[in-house]
Amino acid sequence: MKLSYDAIWQDILAMLKAHADIILVVAGAFMFLPTLAQAIYLAPPQMDGIDQKSMQNLALYYEANIVPLLALRLVTLLGTGTLLALLLHPSRPTVGGAIAASAQMLPSLFFVSLLQQLIMLGGFLLLIVPGLYVIARTMVSDAAVMAEDVRNPLRALARSFDLTRGLGWQVFGLVAILAVVTWITTSALVAIIGIPTQLLLPEGGALIARNILSAITPTTLMLVFVLLSASFYRALSAAKSGI
Repeated sequence: MKLSYDAIWQDILAMLKAHADIILVVAGAFMFLPTLAQAIYLAPPQMDGIDQKSMQNLALYYEANIVPLLALRLVTLLGTGTLLALLLHPSRPTVGGAIAASAQMLPSLFFVSLLQQLIMLGGFLLLIVPGLYVIARTMVSDAAVMAEDVRNPLRALARSFDLTRGLGWQVFGLVAILAVVTWITTSALVAIIGIPTQLLLPEGGALIARNILSAITPTTLMLVFVLLSASFYRALSAAKSGI
C-alpha cells in the first residue's frame, strides 16, 4: 500500500471545513489555555545547551513542578481525546458526549502517551533514526483509543503498529513535512506580530502579549498532530478493512 499524502491533506482540510468552530473551541480551551498557563506560571529554565548544568536545571524544574505539569498534561490529553471522539467515534457524539468519553478514556490516553515517550526515548538513546521511526508507528494510538474504545494502552499501541505496518517512513514523512511547515509558518507569524507589540505596548502589556504569542506555535503543532492522527487512522483502518 502506498499512502497518498494528497488524500490525507484533503481529509484534514475537510475536517477543518466541516468542524472548524468546534475544533477551534476545543483546541483553545484544552490546548491553548494550558500552554499559556505553563508559559506564564511554569516557564521552563532557559537551556543554553545540552550540558550537565542545563540538564540539572531541567531536572530540578520538573521535580519542583511535577504536579501542576501533570495536571496541564491531563487537560491537553482530554482535549486530544475530545477532538478524536468528535472526528472518529461511530456514535458521532455531541461536544459534551465527546468530553465525557475522553474523560472516561483519560487513563488510557495518559498511559499510551507515557509508553510512547518511553519507547521513543529508548529509540533516541540507541540512535536518532529508531526514535523517529517509533513516532510514525505509534501515530494513531490515541485515535485507536477513542475510535475503538481501546482501554488497554498496550493494545492501542499494538493497533497503531498494525495499521502502520509497512508504512512507517511514509507516515513519518508527512508528519515531518507538516510539523516543519507549521513551525516555520507560526513562528514567522508570531515574529511579525511580536515585534510591533513589543515596541508599542507598555512593559506589562508586552509581557502578556509575549506569553500569548509563545503559546501559539506549540498549540498549533498539537492540533496538527491530532488531525494527522485522525486522518491517518481513517485512511489506514479503511484500507485494512478493504473499504
